[in-house]
Amino acid sequence: MANPIYSILGNTENSFSIVFALLLSYHKIFLEWLIKKCDLKNGLAITDIETEKYLDSQENRIDILINLTDGFRIGIENKKWTGFQENQILRYKESSYFINSEKSKLVVLTPSKYYWGDTTIDQSVKKINYREVIDFLKNNNPSNSILINDVINLFSEVEMSPLSLDEIKSMTYFASANAKLNSVLQILRKKDDGRIENSTGLYKLFYRSYGEYLFYFGFRFGTDWYIKYPLLNNNPECIVYLRSYNSNINLIENILLEKFNSLKSIFPDDILNCLELLNGEVKLIVRKNISDFENIEDISKWFNLIDSKIQSNFA
Repeated sequence: MANPIYSILGNTENSFSIVFALLLSYHKIFLEWLIKKCDLKNGLAITDIETEKYLDSQENRIDILINLTDGFRIGIENKKWTGFQENQILRYKESSYFINSEKSKLVVLTPSKYYWGDTTIDQSVKKINYREVIDFLKNNNPSNSILINDVINLFSEVEMSPLSLDEIKSMTYFASANAKLNSVLQILRKKDDGRIENSTGLYKLFYRSYGEYLFYFGFRFGTDWYIKYPLLNNNPECIVYLRSYNSNINLIENILLEKFNSLKSIFPDDILNCLELLNGEVKLIVRKNISDFENIEDISKWFNLIDSKIQSNFA
């Protein structure tokens, strides 16, 4: 059976915040764990908890705000993989909600492998990662609650755990097995991109326009659709391709060949081996077996690298 939490809420950043807030509301030991992490006194209880809460202004919207007894407060900024806005945490700290540093604490929740880049966080702000949360839930689930197990399963997506061969094979047959891959595409997908299209056992894709060129990003599990040629090594694959479906798209062969050669000159060697120029409905394709990646994080990096190279040549 598919994970009901995923089926009902999805796996967006806000969905994760909602689940995290619900855990705090109904799992007393989990709340106590968070309070201890924040170096607050024992015995505090929740008086009110909200997600997507505006702090004084429209530009200051924190993911979770927890009001506690005795005037204490915890704010949680949930970064599933997205980066920080300019001075985001500083703006939170300067808001009326967190100006009292003795009674209010800010927490940043991220995957354990989150890329911080140039972002620095003040030492007063607590860092918690999803791996810590998962480990706590695993160690504090004596009754083997189905609900807690489903939460662990949901949160495990952002921890980019390795993909087993059995898990990859199951993606061919069960849409529910694609949750981790869906997470990759949700993160990669931008506002103006097409929606994610699913066909169980065949593909999971969205499209992105670069000027007059239309590229698809996603995963291919089967061959019974317009991309009919064999899968790489007969296994599910990551795929990026340029499709010709509209006569208004300028795909003059010599121009495309020039762009193809340009891509070849800037692609790393491990991607060059996966780059092909075709003559059918699909004009150009880059692909790699899912099993070639150690984890989901590496798949995300692969897609982002290809996106950056395509953008420099086709946009």
